[in-house]
Amino acid sequence: MPKASVKRLIECKKNQLIDLVLDIEKYPEFVPFCLDAHVYEKNKEGNLTLIIADLTIGKGPFKDTYKSDVKFDKKDNSIKVINIGYRFSEHQPWVIKNLNFELGAGEVMGITGPSGCGKSTLLGIIQSLIKSQEGEIEIDGLPLSIVGAQSLRWYSSSVLQEDVLFSGTIKSNISFNTAFVNMERVREVAKIAAIDQDITNLPLGYDSQIGEMGTVLSAGQQQRVLIARALYQQPKILLLDEGTAHLDKQTEAVVMQNIKALGISCIFVSHNQKLMSLADKILVMEKDGYKLEQVRTTVNV
Repeated sequence: MPKASVKRLIECKKNQLIDLVLDIEKYPEFVPFCLDAHVYEKNKEGNLTLIIADLTIGKGPFKDTYKSDVKFDKKDNSIKVINIGYRFSEHQPWVIKNLNFELGAGEVMGITGPSGCGKSTLLGIIQSLIKSQEGEIEIDGLPLSIVGAQSLRWYSSSVLQEDVLFSGTIKSNISFNTAFVNMERVREVAKIAAIDQDITNLPLGYDSQIGEMGTVLSAGQQQRVLIARALYQQPKILLLDEGTAHLDKQTEAVVMQNIKALGISCIFVSHNQKLMSLADKILVMEKDGYKLEQVRTTVNV
């Protein structure tokens, strides 16, 4: 049978693409050489979608029918930290020990505590950038070791303390220099990050160059562009390691309120105690023991 060589660009959000893939009845409309799609059974049980269908694929005299048995588990992007322990070497004290918590879909967790207590290390472990010596991280009920770093980055974004902008236009920085720039999406995330007005006030707007020969942005403006970049990827999980530290308190509160309104899971590290009022759960990290509470989580390591 000839190989399909027709390509079609379908611009849509990730959840729309998933719905499109699950809508097997419409395959003949957008799948090359799919002549017929007959669904025998389609059931939804909680997060699980079960589909049994026949797909007839071919061209000219070459065609065949295949049975399609689809099982799609629409997970809720939860994060579960189970007995995590980390230290720099076996001869050094534990930075994190026996740490447990769970963050459900759409929940926001604030992490606070003194410097050196492991806040940034914890975010690094969740992102699979740092490997813990003890415990496990689960994403949607699957161990992080199975999910894999690449898959995790497919639906999560972060703003870390060491993140920087690259030389180029503001729009290319927000879109992460992708081949196709969705300007509507760029403006949307810039508004969420409370940086759109600052950018439009520039003579060249989103085409303004950043770098040695370009526009000089303040530390707070740079941080908001980084937040917009993280949101441009349409993450289900957002991690902020003091990602709003350079913003004034009012702007910081506005940005975090906008992020919370998105309904995505978010973990942020901050020393701003007032910002913690926006969190559904609070993780207070110390250096001697730990205590877990239902809403306000206090952890000492």
